[in-house]
Amino acid sequence: MVIDLGHDIVLQSPVIKKAAILLMIFIFLIDRYRRKRDRLVELAAAAPIPTMWGPFKAYCYRSLLDGIEHIAMVKVSYFIKISSHL
Repeated sequence: MVIDLGHDIVLQSPVIKKAAILLMIFIFLIDRYRRKRDRLVELAAAAPIPTMWGPFKAYCYRSLLDGIEHIAMVKVSYFIKISSHL
């Protein structure tokens, strides 16, 4: 039995096939771990922005990979919770 993984890897031996599958699982787990833990952006600045639709807050983030900056506009809602515990 020959298994072609599409990356010029042809596996014929069951031992090599199992090792390749374990390697692919290991790479998948490392990738998943890094996506959860590694910080790829940093907060560069934040500023309140009053608009006709109400107050917003602008957050500027800078990518640590290529330096490109991105802006997130967040609607600020003032929320007051009143509760009385006697």
